[in-house]
Amino acid sequence: MLPIRLNLLPPVLPAAPQSAAATAGGDDFAALLQTALGGVNRDQAVARAAEQALATGQVTDVSQVVVASEQARLSLDLTIAMRNKLLDAYQEIMRMPL
Repeated sequence: MLPIRLNLLPPVLPAAPQSAAATAGGDDFAALLQTALGGVNRDQAVARAAEQALATGQVTDVSQVVVASEQARLSLDLTIAMRNKLLDAYQEIMRMPL
């Protein structure tokens, strides 16, 4: 039986350092975004591995596969919703008169 580790808690984002360089925000935001997208990618990889293990008969508990697949789907849905909100905010800023 292939052990599948599931992280059912939301990811904990690292605390931002409070320095003069951190106030610029560009590098910190990029690192935060990269970390979050890495988590989504990891969830997708775990779900694919779980589905493949189920298809080959290595997993007998189907609930583990379902949970892994749902976690991957939810994290992707959250990422898409956040992207849509960011695009809406950007478009709203661009519509502001100067």
